[in-house]
This record gives sequence, structure tokens and C-alpha cells, in this order.
Amino acid sequence: MRYIFVSDIHGEYNKLIQALALENFDMENDTLISLGDPFDRGPQSKEVLDFILSCPHRIIVLGNHDWRLKVLMERPALWNQYDIVNGVPETYRSFLELPPDTEVTAWEALRALSQNEKLRQYYEEAVLYVEFSDIVAVHGWVPFNTVNRTFLAPYRHPTDPQLDWHHALRMDWYDATWAHTQLCMENYIYIVGKRMIVGHWHAWRLAKHFGEEREQPNGHINCDIWWNERLVAIDGCSNYPKGGKVNTLVYTSNEKPQTLRYYDCE
Repeated sequence: MRYIFVSDIHGEYNKLIQALALENFDMENDTLISLGDPFDRGPQSKEVLDFILSCPHRIIVLGNHDWRLKVLMERPALWNQYDIVNGVPETYRSFLELPPDTEVTAWEALRALSQNEKLRQYYEEAVLYVEFSDIVAVHGWVPFNTVNRTFLAPYRHPTDPQLDWHHALRMDWYDATWAHTQLCMENYIYIVGKRMIVGHWHAWRLAKHFGEEREQPNGHINCDIWWNERLVAIDGCSNYPKGGKVNTLVYTSNEKPQTLRYYDCE
């Protein structure tokens, strides 16, 4: 079976469809794995969710934008300026099909969004990681312990030190979705013991950090997947107007992957 990984679509429905077409995505036979953040910033969050849920074979991994949206739908009073910068208004306008000149408060919009059945289904299905025999796929990173600002240690469960990141608390998974990928990679990648596939952190930023020039003379940036023997970063900076894209990664396996559902996590 082919597993097609995508991540950080951020409302760019057309770019998603174009990317999958290039891989000859077969909805009836391939499995779509979204590594989080299909919403916010772009104009077509509703269309992206409709497509993901239309795929009969799918795995949905929560991203940091997904967690934040869930929190806001449950507690709209937490809304702040950061959520405007993060593109949440584009999400609720897409789902509520509001014309550009329609005025609505964030409180009203989030309350309406919380009643959306497809969003409920999205969160009901959502998992925190996808693991095969040779790879682990997450949005940001697997949970870890922070020793200080520059050093990370393997995750240890607060009540049972024998349990590793597979058994992390939900609050620790939340933190992991916001992880600083460069810091994690420099400090922690060897702990996992498998190659990791991540979204969240723009692939071109990782490439630049590790010495690969991605900026082009015309102002465009090469947003293709970046990888080495330890990590595959697939966030194509989809909303960036000069080179942003939705990347796809094709993985073939006859295994059934291991996952952990959000609602099954403590």
C-alpha cells in the first residue's frame, strides 16, 4: 500500500490537489496521511477538510494550529492578537462561508464553528503519531524533557520512568507539536532510533540552517522537502507567495502503522 504524507496545507486546497495529482494519488487504494495544520492562513480550510474526510483511507495527525483551534472553540475567551496573526479568522470565514465584508466577532464565529460536524469528526479521528518499523511521523516532534534552553533529554513519564514518549501525557504532546525542530534535531534525534518525518518547521529553513542555500535571485525560495539520514521535513511553506507549496512524500509498506488517538491519550 502507498501512504502519501502531506502537512501544513494551511487552507491551500488547490496546491494540495495539484501536489497529489503529481503523485497520481489513488483515493480508493492509497492512504492519505496528514501531519497536521490543514487550517488557518489560506482561504480554503473548509475545502481542505472536506477533501481529507472524503478519502476512505486516511490518518489525521494533530498539528499545533489544530490544537489551538480546538482550545478556542471550547474557550473563545482565550482569543487574542496571536490568533489573528496565526490566520484563525481565515479558517472560520471559510467554514462559515462568510463574504469578505461580513462583520462577525471571533467569539460568535468560534461558537458557530464548535457545532461543525465535520470538525468534530476530524478531532474524533485525530492521532498524535504514526509509526512504522523504520519511521516515526509526527507534526512537530515526539515529546521530550527540556533540561535547559539548549539541551533536551529523552521523555520520561512523570509517574512511571519506565514509560517512554509513546505513553506521554496529552499536555506533553501539545508541547511537542510546537517544537523547535532545529533544536530537537541537534539534541535529540538519535533517541528515537528511527528516521522521523515531520511537518511544522519550514523545510527551507532547516535546509538553510544546515548549510543548503534555498533562496533564489528572483526572491523565490525552494520549498521542496529537505532530508538527511535522520529526518525528513515536508512543510513546504504553503502560503508563501514566492515558492510556497504543498509537498508530498510517498511511502510504501504492507504494515499497519501504530498510532495513538488523541482521545485515548491521558
